[in-house]
Amino acid sequence: MDETLKAALKAYYRLWKALQVAAAEPHHPETEDRLRSVGRDANSRLREAGLFDEDGRLDEKRLTTLMIAQFPDYDPSL
Repeated sequence: MDETLKAALKAYYRLWKALQVAAAEPHHPETEDRLRSVGRDANSRLREAGLFDEDGRLDEKRLTTLMIAQFPDYDPSL
């Protein structure tokens, strides 16, 4: 696994964690800005890693497989 892909998975993991926090505290004043920031970063890094196809669709199956392998606590159902 190359460094670009590792960085993309870490960014997506941060987004996943931020979404959990946002769900727990939806009215926190920094929630929207935090989600926007980590979402942009994850999107950019996932694109750099080639996880989007030429039509701009995310390869969700591949991403989920990679996330589960890299982060044992990752649960896409959350």
